[in-house]
Amino acid sequence: MEKNIEEFLIGKSAHTITLFEHLLSEYNLIGVVKLHSTKTMLVFSNQTDFAYIIQLGKDFIDLVITTSESIIKMILMTKLKNI
Repeated sequence: MEKNIEEFLIGKSAHTITLFEHLLSEYNLIGVVKLHSTKTMLVFSNQTDFAYIIQLGKDFIDLVITTSESIIKMILMTKLKNI
């Protein structure tokens, strides 16, 4: 059974919720972005799924971004992996 988006935020810190809301607002500046949930993650999509929130931590968000280009130069990445 899929969770709804609000269920992912239950018990999360105010800081994490603020980070989540900021991430949503920044993606919406780029264009129309749909957000839906699966059993274990939140998925950003437009015509295709392109990013996945895999963990909402106490003071961080783990986000997987799919891309066909290398983004090694991005400073805030903690882990990069070709898929």
